[in-house]
Amino acid sequence: MKQCSRSVVRFCLLVFVATMCLPNIAPAASPGAPLVDACLQAVELAKSTDQQKAIEQFTICLNQPGLSSQIRAGILIDRGNSYNKTGQSDLAIVDFSKAIKLDPASSMAYNNRGNTLKGRGRQDEALADFAKALKLTPMNTMIYNNRANTYKAMGQYDKAVADLDRAIELNPSNAITYYNRACLESARKNTAAACDWLSKAIVKGFNEQELIRADKDLDSIRGTACYEDALKKK
Repeated sequence: MKQCSRSVVRFCLLVFVATMCLPNIAPAASPGAPLVDACLQAVELAKSTDQQKAIEQFTICLNQPGLSSQIRAGILIDRGNSYNKTGQSDLAIVDFSKAIKLDPASSMAYNNRGNTLKGRGRQDEALADFAKALKLTPMNTMIYNNRANTYKAMGQYDKAVADLDRAIELNPSNAITYYNRACLESARKNTAAACDWLSKAIVKGFNEQELIRADKDLDSIRGTACYEDALKKK
């Protein structure tokens, strides 16, 4: 979910999305009911702060017999997301890679592995994953945002701008894209442009005031009159 914000849920990363694969698993009345329960519990735990317990339950869920490759890949993506939330990015990469082998058509697996690789400083590998994800789902604005954030981290600002412009073209109402553009312009020391994009993000509905005030990517405009004016937008 670039990493223009600080930690945990990063609105600019847009990465950790549960696959919600459980409806395709056998109903609770089947002999595998305990394992189905584990899958359901895992999904609920993944929404909470108890990610380690979620990981344990996803592992039990993976032992469910008769799962299709796509369902197993979805569970691995979910477990990988939980690994990331506990700082176990190496294990997350392993799970995303397994998911890709099981379901090569999963753009989410490529996207999430790309974001994790970016976080480890493996930018070129991350870009390769985002390219594969976009080939699979070329209209997915989340992936354009994530690749733009990676280009930004590499100092390739023109490419980042191109990806964000494409994301806005595809979905003009997504406030997160406007916020990412504000962070990008701030990194480029374009104060007026950064403030303008921040204002647009807030008007579009980006109301994370605490996040905005803590985001290091906005440090170059913090304290300016236009920054304070932007925060007053509704």
